[in-house]
Amino acid sequence: MAFLNKSRKIDLIQLARDLNKSPDPSMSKIVLRDLIISSKYYKEEEAKELLEVITAERLYTEQQQKLEQQEQLMIEKLRLEIELSRNVNQSAAQNNGQTSRVKSLDEIVKMVRLLTVKVPSKSDGRDYFFSSLEKAFAIVNVSDEFKPKVLLCILGDKVSHLLINLGEEELKDYESLKQDMLKEYEPSPKICLENFRKAKRYPDETFSQFASSLTSMWLYYCKFRGAYDFESVNRLIFADKMFEMLDSEMATHIGLLQGKEWYKPRDLGKQYDIFYSSKGNSYDGPARVIPRQAIEDKLSKLVKTSISLDGKLIHALGDSGTKITVVKKDLVPRISVEGASTIYLKGICGPVVKCPLVYVPTGLATGGQVNVVHQQVLCALAEVLVEDVLLPPDVLDMLGGARSEENSLAQSYQYLGGDSGALGETKVSSGILLAKAPENVEDSQSNITSCRNEVVTSIT
Repeated sequence: MAFLNKSRKIDLIQLARDLNKSPDPSMSKIVLRDLIISSKYYKEEEAKELLEVITAERLYTEQQQKLEQQEQLMIEKLRLEIELSRNVNQSAAQNNGQTSRVKSLDEIVKMVRLLTVKVPSKSDGRDYFFSSLEKAFAIVNVSDEFKPKVLLCILGDKVSHLLINLGEEELKDYESLKQDMLKEYEPSPKICLENFRKAKRYPDETFSQFASSLTSMWLYYCKFRGAYDFESVNRLIFADKMFEMLDSEMATHIGLLQGKEWYKPRDLGKQYDIFYSSKGNSYDGPARVIPRQAIEDKLSKLVKTSISLDGKLIHALGDSGTKITVVKKDLVPRISVEGASTIYLKGICGPVVKCPLVYVPTGLATGGQVNVVHQQVLCALAEVLVEDVLLPPDVLDMLGGARSEENSLAQSYQYLGGDSGALGETKVSSGILLAKAPENVEDSQSNITSCRNEVVTSIT
């Protein structure tokens, strides 16, 4: 309940109303607190969260009101300045025996707004907007003193955050204000060019307006690139065409080198050649195209193998590109990774992943979970993996060799048990060779003991 004592009275009144109470604004905070607690809907945690929302809404409303007041004060200040200027002009006109009518700021803004295109939503249309605005200034004959004020009135809250950082002198200079706004919303050259290429006519836009918009977008891009004459525009078109033909890796490399500048076609070609040769490529001779059918039988086939992984039957993918066995971490919850070494893995795509290294009992399970020979295989545990297990060829061969060795040992043991006649009962179960031999046959017993030591016990 301490949070109620720390809250403002206006927030407590709203909280009481939300809890289906009828508070009186004249009530004290203590009475309001007791009224809130007495509500049948009152629960401390829910009331606390609700009060936080009420407080946040009040602060937001107060902030908006403050911004509106600042905007009104600024407009009022501009009006007073215009009134003062008008009075001075009227006084001067009367002294000269002439009469003149000075337009108010509201009239100027209305006339300029009618002659100017809408404020663009995209950043690349800002230059077109200012071009239209300046033509309207010329038609209405707006003085330099009023230009920044008219601009601020037209843009309104779209530039309210800029006003906080601009000084008084900058607000009075139209060119300085224009450059600050263009810099704030300045797109990259690449975005300008893409927007020009992808430009579409709006349904309510005439073809003449669309042509003007396209012209403005292209001129803005040329201005951005510093192409002001016919020769430089030609070079820019050639350079953009060459850049468009690059693959993503080379385009990223050249883009980083260029920065905000751009390479002329000859310089761009040199940079391409340097990058191309640094990759070990050569221009000597035509590229040799080999039909896929000619190498089809040489391609490695993806083969899935059934394995026993820590006692679970899993389908593993044999992958010649894998250098270490990779296992999905969720499949071996019993394996502890505390204090384990780590390895960084990188696939053909995606980020580098840090994985713990642990030993996991693994064996081939071609016949199910029966007669599985497990070996301790070093594995990297990955949080995310498309396949359950990725097996390198050497590990797969090792598991296959262990399985063959176990089968041969089992066959040798059965042969000894069947031909000597000296063995009593022989039992092979789940990869474990158990034997009961008579005490008087020492040679057979030693052979069986040797077999038992070589076969790895599996987990059933």
